[in-house]
Amino acid sequence: MAVPLGVHARTAHEIAKAINGAEFSIGGFTAVRSYAEWDESLEDLNVLHLDVVPSSLEHDIETRGDIKWIVGVDVGVRQRFGQDSQNTSTGRIAIEELDAIAYLFQEICEFFTTDRLVDFDSCVWSSTTVRTAFARMVLKENRQFQAIVRIIHEVEVVIP
Repeated sequence: MAVPLGVHARTAHEIAKAINGAEFSIGGFTAVRSYAEWDESLEDLNVLHLDVVPSSLEHDIETRGDIKWIVGVDVGVRQRFGQDSQNTSTGRIAIEELDAIAYLFQEICEFFTTDRLVDFDSCVWSSTTVRTAFARMVLKENRQFQAIVRIIHEVEVVIP
């Protein structure tokens, strides 16, 4: 039996589904809804991770029988690089690899600047905010690219 999803989890689920159904400049990844631990280093090398994480939730009474939920969902784009991705003389990760992932992050931000959740009619895009364009210290210390965007949707729910 499936567990019912609240507006927070359902919005995150629909965002992951929309990402997985779209075409981007980089393929071969699957967006996964989770309750991610951003500050933990990835163990696997050269694998692109897209975590879709419920992040904020507020509500307001819209009318006598409706609640308007303001739902925030973070999408994290992460990849840890192996030594094979580093320049042997400088120790830096190849700029082309970082640029490709940074561009994918931009594409995801742009993708959700319009309403893309086709299977969730009561859910309407409100805003997109870049939380971290890339985490410089995470890249330096763990050889891991990490960028996070918060996507805000408004969801109207009729109170039974």
